[in-house]
Amino acid sequence: MVFAELLGAAVEEARAKGIDKPVVVSLVGDVEIEQACEYLMDRNILAYPYTAEKPVAVLGAKYRWARGAGLL
Repeated sequence: MVFAELLGAAVEEARAKGIDKPVVVSLVGDVEIEQACEYLMDRNILAYPYTAEKPVAVLGAKYRWARGAGLL
């Protein structure tokens, strides 16, 4: 939860400054993982427990969409 709270605060601070980049998190561990993911998702930060493949796939999809839309 400490990491989730620190990340949540950092992203909130960046967004307040107008920096709104996609943030996707993969969390592993043995305690509070689901709680930390829920905390981050409540703050519009995509968080996936126990996997690295899904967040990487999500970022890839966002990149392909932005490139196809001419945003990159």
